[in-house]
Amino acid sequence: MRVLISALVAMSLGLFIYSHSASAQTPAAKAPARAAAGTGMAQEDLTKLLQPLLDRGTKGCTVTQAKVMGAASNADLYEVACQSGVGAFVNAAVPQTATSAVTVTPCLALESLAAASRCALTTPEANMAPFKDLATKAEKPCTVTKDRFVGATSDGSMYFEYACSDNSGFMIKADASGAFKSQIACINATTLGSGCTLTDAVAATASLRAGYTTTAKSGGFDCNVSKFGAFAAKADSPYEAIEIGCDNRADSAVILKTPAKTTVVNCLRAFTEGYRCAMSNNNAVYPALTDQLKNAKNVSKNYSSCDVNNARSRGASARYAYIEVACADGTPGFVIQYALGEPAPFDIILCSQAGGIGGCQMTENQPK
Repeated sequence: MRVLISALVAMSLGLFIYSHSASAQTPAAKAPARAAAGTGMAQEDLTKLLQPLLDRGTKGCTVTQAKVMGAASNADLYEVACQSGVGAFVNAAVPQTATSAVTVTPCLALESLAAASRCALTTPEANMAPFKDLATKAEKPCTVTKDRFVGATSDGSMYFEYACSDNSGFMIKADASGAFKSQIACINATTLGSGCTLTDAVAATASLRAGYTTTAKSGGFDCNVSKFGAFAAKADSPYEAIEIGCDNRADSAVILKTPAKTTVVNCLRAFTEGYRCAMSNNNAVYPALTDQLKNAKNVSKNYSSCDVNNARSRGASARYAYIEVACADGTPGFVIQYALGEPAPFDIILCSQAGGIGGCQMTENQPK
């Protein structure tokens, strides 16, 4: 599973970013934050001012407390506390019209920020309370001792970490409404945000990291495994795939396992078969591709003059996978051909001879 976590999300308990309202100008247009702050607006009036903004597109918050956070030339910022105990920041464009924007950011999403940017009308415990029972819905529930909101993805999925009384822990994936979706063991959560932080995931994964180190080195990839993460299973793939990160080299790799065979492939090679690495960038793979050009043993000719300075996946056919590479000296590059599941080249094809597979497509490899 590969997830890019955002610390600032606008989703929780039905509170979303929204940008439409009913009819004409709202009270916020007549009494924006700068006016409210200047006149000492009563708390009752301020909550009445903000309730229509919270009601626009959501029924998740009945405002019980509110305060003005500030005003800019084009927006007012408020903090609100809801009857449910949770809170939010409300950013309202001014002047408020039927189409002007209102952004609601739940306090839960702000806990990782500096204290000055967090909510003050509600507590972290109150904002987390609606999600505590998620742990009881896990496949392997436990007695929770600590919990935290990890973050959310652009598709609305939210992630929470729970530590257990037996010193184990896990993460839970929930949908945008907070409903349980799946449980993720900490050993498989290293690429979710900063991974598990409430338990000693490093100690818990020591034996697995040692095993993956042995597997990597046996497969010709010299890696002292410092972290790893499993890819979600694919119905159309025969592999169990695990990305490994190393403390002795910049590039990560992917272990591809079937009941009959285990191989270790570089990240671009893994991408040709649908597995995108998250622990290193593509340019970290260039030295390994250069080495394959110079030292491939199963091809008719090696190419020692090319130092790879760019590369891209060309995907896979029913039998082969392809990576196109460019050379630092500006000479035309190559397409490296691999048998599916294999880490070493099956063939190396000159760009001038690659017409049968669509030719070379990188700008650097086009005829001058």
